[in-house]
Amino acid sequence: MTRLLRPMLGSLLLALAVASSSCRTGSRANDEHQAKSSISVENREFVDMGVYALRSGQRFRLGIATGHSTTVFGIPDYLVKAGDELQFICDPIGAVQEQVSERMTVFPGDYLVLVIYNGTCSVHATTLHA
Repeated sequence: MTRLLRPMLGSLLLALAVASSSCRTGSRANDEHQAKSSISVENREFVDMGVYALRSGQRFRLGIATGHSTTVFGIPDYLVKAGDELQFICDPIGAVQEQVSERMTVFPGDYLVLVIYNGTCSVHATTLHA
């Protein structure tokens, strides 16, 4: 019986090794699609804000900006192709009045700053594409 189990155990270990290496390759592929553009959100309000990118009427969640702090979010590549126009929505958590920034043409590699203060949501680019 032991003679029968040894070849099966070897095959099982080989299958596990192949499966774990294929998972590792998948994570490397995901790393290549990380955001190259980013936005620093300076939230000067007391409330936390949900921050969204708005492109062609479609809303994409970037994250939550905690009140009285600065948070940096990556902007996914699929939102910034070749000079796409984006707006940013600042949605106060627990409140009903969201704020929308002006339109901004964003290129891959841009670094944006969004300031939330006194009921406004203002964005500008600090580093433009090369």
